[in-house]
Amino acid sequence: MTGHGVPQDDVRAFALATRSCDGGDPAGCSNEGFLVQHGRGTKQDYAAARALYQKACDAGGKEAYGCAQLGLMYVNGLGTDRDPTRAIPLLQRGCDAGEGVPCSNLCSMSLYGLGTPKDTARALVVCQKACDLGDCSTLALMYLSGDGVAKDMTQALKLYRQSCAAGVATACLGVGVMLKLGDGTPKDEAGAVAAFKKSCDAGNAQGCENLGAMLESGRGGPRDDGAAMLAYRGACTGALMSACDRVATFFRDGRGVPKDATSAASVFEQACDNGYAKSCTSAAALYAGGAGVAKDKAKELALLEKAKRVSVAIGP
Repeated sequence: MTGHGVPQDDVRAFALATRSCDGGDPAGCSNEGFLVQHGRGTKQDYAAARALYQKACDAGGKEAYGCAQLGLMYVNGLGTDRDPTRAIPLLQRGCDAGEGVPCSNLCSMSLYGLGTPKDTARALVVCQKACDLGDCSTLALMYLSGDGVAKDMTQALKLYRQSCAAGVATACLGVGVMLKLGDGTPKDEAGAVAAFKKSCDAGNAQGCENLGAMLESGRGGPRDDGAAMLAYRGACTGALMSACDRVATFFRDGRGVPKDATSAASVFEQACDNGYAKSCTSAAALYAGGAGVAKDKAKELALLEKAKRVSVAIGP
């Protein structure tokens, strides 16, 4: 899946993972689930990915990756309702097996009281374990915010950089944000772009969205709508509806891609269906004007009504 030693080929990786899973290998099911979740080598399908992770986790034994990934899906509400309480024992299995990412997520949940009582002392212990296993991102966040430890921006950046160098996507995101804002370090927008790209390349949706915003605005380097579109698409694939709205806007306006009102309407509606009110009104405007799509008064009104409902649900 990573292309180590051979050219990366997600389609072949998916075929091999499927064969392995069908042959009863839990690790194969975990790998297949990862590819399905991220739409690599096959169509993205969160529900199918969740089922594959569940299959891997149910097999027991030493395969804890599938359990940890299943836990993350419950944390983020991907392919299922958000359920942090259900996520905790799944993440614990991954953490107990020596994986840093689920330990880091358990730390966050203790730190903020998600699915478990808030406990900064326990959070610090679990975060240190996560850091010892290679993911210092949440420990860095504790130093950044001063939750449970003395606030120390220099230490936060050091920890983020340490884990980013090891390929932890959330840590690269942290490096990028600190460099972009100049928090605890001189502002370095070019360095921020590089960090966001590394985060995005490792599959972090927020890293992709931040990269897209920098490339779109020309911060940290020349403006590049084509590269921004690719970054926003990565974030949209990661279920960030604000990024999907940017993808649709680029399709509508022909920025970085040829104008495509049909695709714009489709992606606006996707974001609208997932609670992003701005996309509802943008889709409605397309159907009102009939620019590249057929005028549809009924659809326009339905989308505007949905925008109102979403706005009320979210609140001011």
